[in-house]
Amino acid sequence: MATLKRKIPKKIKKTYKIDNVTYESKALYDFHVECERAYRRGLISSFEIPKNMGKKSRYTTYKPVIDKIKFDSMMEARYYLKLLKDKADGIIEDFKLQYPFCLQPKFKKNGKTFRGIEYVCDFFIYINKDDREVIDIKGKETVEFKIKRKLFEYKYPELSLKVIQYYEPSDEWLELDEIKKLIRKKKKEGADS
Repeated sequence: MATLKRKIPKKIKKTYKIDNVTYESKALYDFHVECERAYRRGLISSFEIPKNMGKKSRYTTYKPVIDKIKFDSMMEARYYLKLLKDKADGIIEDFKLQYPFCLQPKFKKNGKTFRGIEYVCDFFIYINKDDREVIDIKGKETVEFKIKRKLFEYKYPELSLKVIQYYEPSDEWLELDEIKKLIRKKKKEGADS
């Protein structure tokens, strides 16, 4: 008895095209639109969005380039665009990228030199003359980051360190702890239904 082989059709990937560039992800397309708006407004002079992941990184993120600055993630680059807009609109005075903080200086013990511990935030924001914010963009907190955060909070009590990410359902930047609460609440409401 002969068996019939059915040919399973390949799943057609949806693509998004803009400015003669085709993306296989709506998130990349949306980011391109966001960069275009910033470019037209004169906030940035150039941008480059990778069309594919290339070599996979530890956390599998796209590494876009805006104004010749290579960002660790698309989320970080989006926040950079937000800060440029906030600065242009007078909401903040200024900001710095990759701002370093010494958590513990290097030292010697028994003839051995121990390297210092440094924390480098994603953004250091000058809101006004007296108000500063330290911002870190994270999808997830690593064990190393949690330790550095505790050291930072102890050494720099006058500064506010916020760990944030973009929360799509409410279309805003929220602190990671707040997002976790919202997700737990949503799961609980879904379980109660």
